[in-house]
Amino acid sequence: MPRSLSTVSAQAILRATVGATADGGVITATGSHGVAQSVNFSASGTGSGQADRFWQSTGRTLSSAATEDLDVYDLGSLDISGAGAGRDALGQLWTVAEIAGLLVFNRSTSAGNLLVGNNNTTAAWNSILNASDTAAITLPPSGILLLASTNDPAWAVADATNHLLRFTASGGAVTYDVYLLGRSA
Repeated sequence: MPRSLSTVSAQAILRATVGATADGGVITATGSHGVAQSVNFSASGTGSGQADRFWQSTGRTLSSAATEDLDVYDLGSLDISGAGAGRDALGQLWTVAEIAGLLVFNRSTSAGNLLVGNNNTTAAWNSILNASDTAAITLPPSGILLLASTNDPAWAVADATNHLLRFTASGGAVTYDVYLLGRSA
C-alpha cells in the first residue's frame, strides 16, 4: 500500500493583551499583540513544500538523569505500533533523508526539564543545533519545541553519522511527546 500524507501543517501562535494602569488603578491603554504563523505542506512527496513520512510517540517517560536516543533515520529498534522495530503506526518502514518538522512537548506533569540534543557522538542528529554534537535545547515542564520548514532540503539526516536525537531528563523525571515529519528522499 503506498503511503501518502493528505494534510500537513504546523502552526505557532503567540498572543498577549497588554495594559497599563495609572495611579488609582485606572486602565489608560490596552492592546492586543501577537503573531500566528503557519507552515503548510501542499502534497505528499519529497520536494519543497511536501513531506511523506509522519511518526509520533506520546507519553514517553524518563527518570531523572536518564537519557534516550531516538534514531530519526530509521527508528532503530523502537517498536511503538506493535508492527515491528523501525515501523510507523501504519506498519511501514520508516526511513528519512531529512526532517521537515519536529515537535517535542515536555508535559506539565514532569518534575524536571527535558534536554533535547547533546548526544555527544559523531552519530548525533545535530542539523537543528548548528552542527554541534554537544548543544541542547532545554524544555521546562509545559515547554514546547516546534521546528518546521517547507524548504528542500529541510534538516538533513544521515544513517550512521547524523541521526541520533538525545532526550535527557534533568532535575527530575519527565513525561514527553515527540512528533516527526520527514521526507524519504
